[in-house]
Amino acid sequence: MRHITILLFYIYGTIQLCLCKDIGRRQVSNDEISRSKDSEETPDFPFTTVIDILSSNVQFSTFLRLIQRSGNVNHLNDLQNFTLFAPVNSAFADYDDEFDISTFDINDYIFHNCILYTNDLINTTKIIYEGVNHPFVIGQSWDSMTKTNFKINKIPIVEPDLTPNFQNATVQGILNNLEKPLSLSEVIKEENYQLHDQLDIIFDDLNRLISRISESEKMVDGNTVIIPSDDSFERHLNSVELKYLLDSYNNLDRMQRPVREKWINHLESFFRNLIFKGIHGGFIDQSEVLTNLNNESILFDSNRVGTHHSSNITQDSLASNEIFRNGVAHFFEDTTILTNGVSFDAENYLHGLNCSGFVSEMYFRNIEDMIQSKEGIDEKMTIFVPEANQNDGMGFTKSTLLYHFMNEQIRLEEDFPVLSRGESFTKIFNSSFCSSGKKLGNNCQRVKITKRGDGYWINDKLKITVSKPYIIGNKLIYTFTGDLTPPGDLILSVPPFAHCSKSISFLRQLNLLELKQNHEGYTVFLPCFNSWGSISLTMDLIERDLSLMEQIMKNYILNGLYYTDMEDKLLETTNILGEKVKLKRIDDPDDSKNIELELDTMFDNITLSKTEDIFFNQGVLQPFQMTDLPKAVNISIKQLIGVTDSFEMISFLNKFGDLSHKLFHNSPHADLYSILIPTYSSLIFEDININSTKLENFLRLHILKGNETAGLINCSGEITTDLGQILECRKVSDTESFLKIKGGSDNEVRILKKGCSTARNNHADQRACVFLIDRPLSLSWTHRYNYHFSFPIMAIATGAVIGVLFIMSLFCCMVVLKVGKDPSHRHTDTNDEEQARDEHDPRRPLLSVPGNNVRSYTNQHRMVRTPTSFNGATSKSNDSPSNSSTIPTHCSKSAAQAYSANSTATPINVSPRN
Repeated sequence: MRHITILLFYIYGTIQLCLCKDIGRRQVSNDEISRSKDSEETPDFPFTTVIDILSSNVQFSTFLRLIQRSGNVNHLNDLQNFTLFAPVNSAFADYDDEFDISTFDINDYIFHNCILYTNDLINTTKIIYEGVNHPFVIGQSWDSMTKTNFKINKIPIVEPDLTPNFQNATVQGILNNLEKPLSLSEVIKEENYQLHDQLDIIFDDLNRLISRISESEKMVDGNTVIIPSDDSFERHLNSVELKYLLDSYNNLDRMQRPVREKWINHLESFFRNLIFKGIHGGFIDQSEVLTNLNNESILFDSNRVGTHHSSNITQDSLASNEIFRNGVAHFFEDTTILTNGVSFDAENYLHGLNCSGFVSEMYFRNIEDMIQSKEGIDEKMTIFVPEANQNDGMGFTKSTLLYHFMNEQIRLEEDFPVLSRGESFTKIFNSSFCSSGKKLGNNCQRVKITKRGDGYWINDKLKITVSKPYIIGNKLIYTFTGDLTPPGDLILSVPPFAHCSKSISFLRQLNLLELKQNHEGYTVFLPCFNSWGSISLTMDLIERDLSLMEQIMKNYILNGLYYTDMEDKLLETTNILGEKVKLKRIDDPDDSKNIELELDTMFDNITLSKTEDIFFNQGVLQPFQMTDLPKAVNISIKQLIGVTDSFEMISFLNKFGDLSHKLFHNSPHADLYSILIPTYSSLIFEDININSTKLENFLRLHILKGNETAGLINCSGEITTDLGQILECRKVSDTESFLKIKGGSDNEVRILKKGCSTARNNHADQRACVFLIDRPLSLSWTHRYNYHFSFPIMAIATGAVIGVLFIMSLFCCMVVLKVGKDPSHRHTDTNDEEQARDEHDPRRPLLSVPGNNVRSYTNQHRMVRTPTSFNGATSKSNDSPSNSSTIPTHCSKSAAQAYSANSTATPINVSPRN
């Protein structure tokens, strides 16, 4: 009966061996079948099991003890058709009795339903993933340290193919303990160190991406993962896309739920491209078709030994068959399937540009669809966003956000011309900020972009950081420095350098800085560039008359919008007074920088600089140099003279009917005249009054015909007065000019102010203006010689002559008194002995002299002393007793006598001759 049992056992074992495959269930070879038959025919006695093999080999004692402590002896005895990997004692160097036996699982060391012999691993690599707790990689691999040929999970097999005769099993003795595999992220980190040292290739990016996916472990469970290098990421993704995926600025994980979920979905879709269903690796006899989790297929192949792999999406792997917890990974330098099915939109790019705050505000205002690509819809758009780190903390309103968008593609390098040094070029674009109809009607607020030498600027104040945009489909993104806000109130929009302060002051007085909503916007023609300074008399009149000011300024404010880049040549609208206005554009082909507008409410055309429009929240400002007032305004010469406060001039003019008629009574057929008005105080000083005999000539000297006015306004050419005298104008600055009579004296008068009447006639070149001058033109200036005989000059000359004569007389008296003093009449009351000193005594005063003859003393010292003569004089003085005399007192000697003998200079002799 016992022999029958043994026979049945071996028959069962033979059937199980036939069912064993190479990967999980390998086919049993012919040699194994023959070995099984031999054992059946001649079984060895006594019978041995796996436990017997472990107990009979002392190198497995520690492992056997763990089996005994964990209660797995009977379990092993009951098993059939398996392979046991038994670590030798050296694998348990750190093992002690306090080892937690509950962590030991015998199934971590068993290949169920597979009997493995090392002969089956020659020149091949196998991955065992069925019938095991974790995948195993086993194959031929030389280990120089142990001199062995086979490894399992990189651990050398040092005791191969130990076979019991009572169980269908094998025991493979291994050098180290089989530890539980690491996670995918840990495997990537470990392999990254090795490949970086060997090949200088990094595998960090995918690990960073995996760390953001909470379900990454479930996604790779039981699957094969292709690991691309960082170079592959950089090859298939630009820096902005990569920063978005990897959340380089740590913003996305804190965003509102829709933004965060969209980002996570992007990451997962990206990761699914790299995950292929099932365990694939080792030796592949024929190319396999692998399908990733996005249902895209690739062809997968290996080299002859199964240590490296390739496919139609990549080159040979850098490392293969890297086992992780429930799968296998293969490392590649590049993978073309990396970005398959992954698309980006403007929202993703804004995150990649560190503008997540901007995106968050878009969601908050419910306009996020502007930065998202919808299926089949990709509208053309240009987006301007603040540079990285400059949009944090900004308070974006809906209108502010919309002002950053243009509903067209703006390609700066293509749309703007090449400029020479010092040139600039400006274009105006419509933004996406369109009012609801209250302020701008159905029109959108506009944005001005200027190119000049230092780059591109938005609204002349914000610099665009890059000239090449980030392109996402039909959307372009530019970044800029600063804070882009929609135009504000009128007063805040006017630049200070335009010199519009006087016009702004008038609008403020009239409460026109905030206009009523007209549902179509406003165009404000604003006199700037010191326009009022050129007609300062008119300005004085306007400041005194509020109704006149209102009439003028309201004529300049039109309903509707007019921009200098409009193609419409003709526009019909109204001003805020309700009057109809026709506006016609006149282009000069020779002037590309300016345009002229002809308004039927104005006498003269208005010249505007192209693209110098100033935007404000209710429309557009058009600054211009004003030369004339609207036609509806009526200002007369008499009113302008009245502003000068020189009413006497009106009285003077009224005395002569023909003169007053010329100036004050205008008709379309009569000539116009201008007048020079001296200040009131200067008239008194010049003694001009109504009874002057030459009053008419005086007035005619100050009156000009209308066609001469332009020359005086522009201070150019010669200006002929009504008297026939020619005036010359000299301009010293933009605001200061002087007048003189040509051929007459050099006296000049200064033009203080000027202003012009609104009167017109049939002669377009005639104007009637008033010029306020600091003093009157004198009739005496008409001849040059009169200048030399004027009384004040003669008086000054006479006074100078008298003064000179007086000074000369005084000087002569002093000289006479000085010379008249005789030193011989002086006497001394000083003791002679007390003053007797050697003339060569160094203590002798410089101005002391000997008491002998002064004339001989002077002659003696008149010569220039040389060293020789000096010594001779000295010795002579010492020998002669005559040199010893009393020193005269100061009062008893003349100046010549007071000179010292030591002096090299000789005094001038002024003593009277004997």
